[in-house]
Amino acid sequence: MIFKKHFSMVAAILTGAIAAQAVPCGNNNTGGTTPDCPQSGSDDKPCPDSAAAPGACTSSSISLYTGNERRVVRDLEVRGGVGEHALTWTRYGNSRMSNGISWLGNAHNWRHSYQWEFTATSDASGPSSVVVSYPNGVRFTFNRSADPALFLSVAAATDRLALNAARDTFTLTRDNGWRYVFVVLPNKTWRLSHFLDTQQNTYTLTYDSSNRLAQITEPAGRFLKITYTALPINAQSDTQLASITTAKDGASLPPSEGGAPTGGTQGPSVPPRPPTGLWNTVASSSKVAFRYLRYQGPDNKGSRIPELRFRDSQGQVLTGTPFSGAVTPVPGAEAAKAFDGDTGSWFVSSVPSGDFVGLDLGTPKTVASIDFYVPPYGGPDLLRGRFLGTNQKPATVTVISKVESSDGRAVTYDYGRLDDPTLPLSWQALTAARYGDGTAAAYAYTQA
Repeated sequence: MIFKKHFSMVAAILTGAIAAQAVPCGNNNTGGTTPDCPQSGSDDKPCPDSAAAPGACTSSSISLYTGNERRVVRDLEVRGGVGEHALTWTRYGNSRMSNGISWLGNAHNWRHSYQWEFTATSDASGPSSVVVSYPNGVRFTFNRSADPALFLSVAAATDRLALNAARDTFTLTRDNGWRYVFVVLPNKTWRLSHFLDTQQNTYTLTYDSSNRLAQITEPAGRFLKITYTALPINAQSDTQLASITTAKDGASLPPSEGGAPTGGTQGPSVPPRPPTGLWNTVASSSKVAFRYLRYQGPDNKGSRIPELRFRDSQGQVLTGTPFSGAVTPVPGAEAAKAFDGDTGSWFVSSVPSGDFVGLDLGTPKTVASIDFYVPPYGGPDLLRGRFLGTNQKPATVTVISKVESSDGRAVTYDYGRLDDPTLPLSWQALTAARYGDGTAAAYAYTQA
């Protein structure tokens, strides 16, 4: 079992490399007078401070009941908009709470303003109990009442939860009259579909193929768009076997070396040859036996590769079970595509950095060389890719790397790896939020 460590956090506001306490951390606000810096209180109202979630969103940043240290940071707000809700990207940090998925690093408990999580338990009559995790870290349980369509909280929550007759939609009505609509998916999980203000304006949430929140859109079409990446959480156990410093393909080689000449060099009567790919081979620099072998592509190029072969000292191709990182690959481009013998099929990661594809050999074996197929014109996308070996199953955490507004402004996030001093584990911590005007909010952590 893996236990999540608690890390306390120190924040600083930076302009360039100089600390400047009085300088607003970013220009992503609406009117130029309200800074994008940590705000006191919570903008996710109403928000009870009860024994169920003490200190999560009171005016104080520290709860004497639990020792929870709370931090609220508004990073980005869309200018203008229709309705009562202004699209605002806010981070909520809680030092003593770890509810939900760690989309902003798993070393500290950051959540964002559209991170609603909804879990339902069912019996023969349908959903009987529901746990709702709110964006700011508050968590409430709602149980079915004598009226099977009405669910009431066991804590001091004033929100009301109702189930429709088809049992496929829950509507959470808050004290301010806003309604949040959760729908069930084919795999029996639930997610927030949209929410409405008191004037019936609808704000829509859209998701990618991996069921990650991709965009929030307001009634007039303005939006916030989210980009994800994958980061390793046990990389200290990796050994680099080889890296790609040259990646030759038949299309980019000169004709004298077997490349595909263009039509202009062959004369009008000779049709151009189609571009061709080439197999490349690199030698392994390690004599250590490893169970898990993988390829990790260069940053911002993705781990896209048609075919891989790991060979032992006798030249035999090693076989095993294909795997990839935590990020779901593009449908039809799964890990097995890199080992199916077909240079026309590909493994393709769904994020630009951090993902990987490899083989679980079952038992540790020594690699002498690696063959990889370079597709036509594909060499530049493989340069600086790495081949890695480990005896601990590789793992990643998916994090948010960028949030963009429809008017072109953005906030990007940096992460740093914190290695556990006693276990072969790592944690990815949010280290900076960077804004379009060159300023940044920086964070440092100590293990508690």
